[in-house]
Amino acid sequence: MINQGEIDEALVKLKLIDLRSNLACINICGVNSVIRSVGFDEEYGSLPHSVDLLKIEKQANAGNTSALTSLASCCGITKAKSTDKADVYINNEGWSIKSFQGSSPAIANHTSRFGWERIAKEKGLNIVNLDKIISDYWEKRTNGIIGEDISSIDPESPFKDAKETLRPFINYFLYEGTGHARSEHPAAGVLSCKVPLNVNTWQFHRPDEYFDEIWNNLIFSVRHKGIENYPECKNYLEIEPWVRYFQGSYKGTLHVRVKK
Repeated sequence: MINQGEIDEALVKLKLIDLRSNLACINICGVNSVIRSVGFDEEYGSLPHSVDLLKIEKQANAGNTSALTSLASCCGITKAKSTDKADVYINNEGWSIKSFQGSSPAIANHTSRFGWERIAKEKGLNIVNLDKIISDYWEKRTNGIIGEDISSIDPESPFKDAKETLRPFINYFLYEGTGHARSEHPAAGVLSCKVPLNVNTWQFHRPDEYFDEIWNNLIFSVRHKGIENYPECKNYLEIEPWVRYFQGSYKGTLHVRVKK
C-alpha cells in the first residue's frame, strides 16, 4: 500500500509525461519552459493511448492504487531512494516533489547530532550554534514550557531566532543530501503541488525562496527514533550532547517537518 505522498508523486510524474508528449509549456521559476525530457536514471516511457489520468487519480485517492502502480511501472517510473533529493528530472534538471495532501512532509528525518555535525563540517558551519538551540529546547521541554513539537515562530520556540543558522542546514536536507551522506541525485529546487494533475496548482521554487516560504510552518521535534540502541551505539560521543533520558527513553534525534 502506498501513501498519499507517493500517490501524488507518481501522478505528478505521469502528468509530466503527458506534458512532454504534447511539448507543453509550463512556468518554471518565472521562465516559460517547453517540457522536452522527463525521467530519472532513464527517460520515462510514453503513456498508453487514451489513458484516463483523472480516473486513475480518483481510484488511487479512494484506496485502489493498482491502476496507478501498473501505469507507473509501464512508464518506467520508480520511487526515488530515501537518499535521493531529486524525485524527477525535468529537462535534465532534478526536482524534489512535495505534496501537501498527505501527512506533513518531513525535511530532516530523525537525524542525530552526528548527522547534523557531518553536514556542518562539509559546509563549513558551526555546530555549536545548534548545540545551544537544542540545549535551550531541552531546558524548556523538561520544565514543561514546550512539548515535543514546537514551531519556528512560537514565542517560546528555541528555534524562533535561528532562521539564518538553520537555513544552510535545512537547504542541505532539501537539496543536497542527508545526515549520512551527500546524495547522488541532488535537487535544483522544489516542485510543490496541491492537486497533482492540475498544473495550475504547481509551484517551482529555488532553494532560498522555498526556505523563506516554509519557515513559518516548520515544526521541530527531538525524538527517540534513530537512537534506539543508545548509549551502546556508534558515534556515541558525537550524539551524546543532544540526548536526554526523558519520559522513559533516550531522546536525541532532531526531526523537522513542514506543517500543512
